[in-house]
Amino acid sequence: MLTTKSVSLDSIIESVNRDVSFSIPVDHYDAAEWAGDALDLIKAPMQYIRRVTDGNDAPIIDIVDGRGELPCDLVSIIQTMTCDGKALRYSTNSFHNTMVSEGCKDLHCSSEATYILNNSYIFPSFSTGGLVMSYLAFPTDSNGMPMIPDNGAFKQAVKSFIAERQAFKMLTMDKFNPNTYQMLLRDRDWYMGKAQNAHLIPNRDKTESIKNQMLRLFNPHGDHQNGYASTSSPMSLRNTTNYR
Repeated sequence: MLTTKSVSLDSIIESVNRDVSFSIPVDHYDAAEWAGDALDLIKAPMQYIRRVTDGNDAPIIDIVDGRGELPCDLVSIIQTMTCDGKALRYSTNSFHNTMVSEGCKDLHCSSEATYILNNSYIFPSFSTGGLVMSYLAFPTDSNGMPMIPDNGAFKQAVKSFIAERQAFKMLTMDKFNPNTYQMLLRDRDWYMGKAQNAHLIPNRDKTESIKNQMLRLFNPHGDHQNGYASTSSPMSLRNTTNYR
């Protein structure tokens, strides 16, 4: 199981330039984009960091005229609530946007808070307010460069991905050996697959949560409103029958 520890991309770039004989050194901006591509292809949830737009960890999402701008480092949304703790669900209403427009009120007695996403914005079912969003974010350093999970498989996968991309770039300019490129391509595919499997084995703490969730007879209806805080808690059933 991965942890949230990360290493700088600079160390990966230095490793590539040291181990592969490129006549043209790897450009840092190219490497940053390639590293992002590699991590996006691996798509392991534990490689990201959790953030919350609570005003401390990240700014609260301000809703103005029925929409709010999504965080720039957003990878995927975990859950969204209003500032007073009311959970939102994703809207299935084909005409969701008309619910918050003047003169076109919702006549179906629906008081649920919902939202949709469109073009880097979130559109809730109310026109003004604030949103607290729990989400997965791409980790970056102080210079905005991506951070790499401090795991051998991940570091080797990103390293081999950058090396293959640099080799392909030089190959198109007839400045790299095709046979060597094929070797780097095989290494990239091998380590990318290994990194995808590295996050699948949970530790004992996470295994306990998975076990508790699987042994539940049912999940409480209020889990969504409570942020699923008790979903992996042990279930206790009490027999209230009075025997005489």
